[in-house]
Amino acid sequence: SGQITGITAGQASFTYTHSTTGCSSLTPITVTVNPKPIVSILGSTTICIGYTTTLSPSTGGTWASNNTNVATVTNSGLVTGINQGSARFYFTDNNTGCVSCLQAHKIFVLVALRHCLLLQVAHGQAPMLG
Repeated sequence: SGQITGITAGQASFTYTHSTTGCSSLTPITVTVNPKPIVSILGSTTICIGYTTTLSPSTGGTWASNNTNVATVTNSGLVTGINQGSARFYFTDNNTGCVSCLQAHKIFVLVALRHCLLLQVAHGQAPMLG
């Protein structure tokens, strides 16, 4: 079928051989597989509505949220909680077009005041009331 699937970063060369005639291409084709971007959550994985956390990298690509009703993200990696729930985030590298997802981590957005106050204190922040 001629379909190539990259498994790991690197280069591989391919030669085409016709199944009926046995004739092969004269020049091999080299395919480069680029690595996925390395992404991480630098801040908390649990935030309150209206609060933020940070993703890395902060340059060189585009961030997207799979659930913008729960949390939005800027291209600099700043996530803002919008509504209670969870969201995953994807980064697309501008140079390679490769995409990485924060598969291992979701960011959870809380709505309950009690949980938000405890979370703020746990992260060394002064609780914000009203």
